[in-house]
Amino acid sequence: MTLEHDDFKRELDEIEAALDRIRDSKFGICHHCLNPIDDEKLLVNPIITNCGCH
Repeated sequence: MTLEHDDFKRELDEIEAALDRIRDSKFGICHHCLNPIDDEKLLVNPIITNCGCH
């Protein structure tokens, strides 16, 4: 596989994980502290999984 393919696959996996979090009602919740992730951070990067606490 090429580096470009690896990057595409990694991004696709992150998007699919974000969709899973939406389905599980966990989207926008920090994986570390379980607090909500700031809406502005989610707008910039909707696949983010932490609030910045770590």
